[in-house]
Amino acid sequence: MVAALGYEEFAHFRLSDGTGVPDLDGYVAVEQNGAEVWSAANGWSVWIEGPSLANADEGTPTEVLTHARLQIADETGEMIGDQQIGTDDEAWVRIHDFDGRRLIVSRGPIEPAAPPETFFVVDLSCATCTTVFTAALTSATLVHQDTDWDGPLEYGPQTFVEQGS
Repeated sequence: MVAALGYEEFAHFRLSDGTGVPDLDGYVAVEQNGAEVWSAANGWSVWIEGPSLANADEGTPTEVLTHARLQIADETGEMIGDQQIGTDDEAWVRIHDFDGRRLIVSRGPIEPAAPPETFFVVDLSCATCTTVFTAALTSATLVHQDTDWDGPLEYGPQTFVEQGS
């Protein structure tokens, strides 16, 4: 297990003993607009675009103008996936982990603070293999990297529909 510390230039340290390690494949970059781009060792990247919310006269915005979208690029940088993931009821979307093939994302409502979120564990190679669960005040991670997978991409609108709805 390695920690990546920093903002523009990352330094990597082994968690077990604190020793520095060389730069690693796979990282999370923060773009100028604040978007997190998760890149994996196989060269694939994922990020969330949006949502756009209407300005509120006071308090928190409640109207969703455009839903959050999951963006996927392959090792050449070509955009190969663009899927709506946010909804009116669950507008906030965040990526928890990405290993180059599997992705964990969650979405939750704008209000209240610290709400239950719907988590999706997505296998980008399998349109019917998504696992869905709900949790609050938590995060999730994958336990290994899939550095060899390079497609084909097989997911679709049914991927981000809760089971049983």
